[in-house]
Amino acid sequence: MKYILYLSLILFFVSCKQENKNLKKTIQKKPYYTSYSGKESSWDLYFPDTIVLNRKYKGRIVYKGILDTITTSFEDEHSRYIKVVLMTSDKLNGHLETLRKMAKDTFGAINYREIPFYDISFKKPGVNYIQGYIIDQVFLEAKGTKPKDSLVRMIEKQVTVNCKVFVKKE
Repeated sequence: MKYILYLSLILFFVSCKQENKNLKKTIQKKPYYTSYSGKESSWDLYFPDTIVLNRKYKGRIVYKGILDTITTSFEDEHSRYIKVVLMTSDKLNGHLETLRKMAKDTFGAINYREIPFYDISFKKPGVNYIQGYIIDQVFLEAKGTKPKDSLVRMIEKQVTVNCKVFVKKE
């Protein structure tokens, strides 16, 4: 009888320990993101809020734009292109003209919602920013009865993006 009691206690503690391990694996840190929502567009930028100096990180932007009313596909009769142009800086600058001159990395969308970006690193510790702008373009073709009567119209929307990041030394 003693042996059965010891054996059942051992099994009980082992199973509790196993359950705790499984519970720890399922608890994950909520991904950090910055959001913007306006009249014609909205975006969520997913990137860690605290990173290590000179390490490369990746993130993504989930974008919704007014041009979604024309098409939500990259493969239909309308040609659509979405890209983001990014830069890193220790000062926040919201002027689109300044961002156009300084931004250096361009990343294309994988569908009409998601724009992944990668190899983002910072060279200064402290508060820094990822900033840039999203370019959303749709080309509409009006076919005439003759090839010379056909017209192509481009509609373009640009939206600024930014995200505050704390950079720490290892």
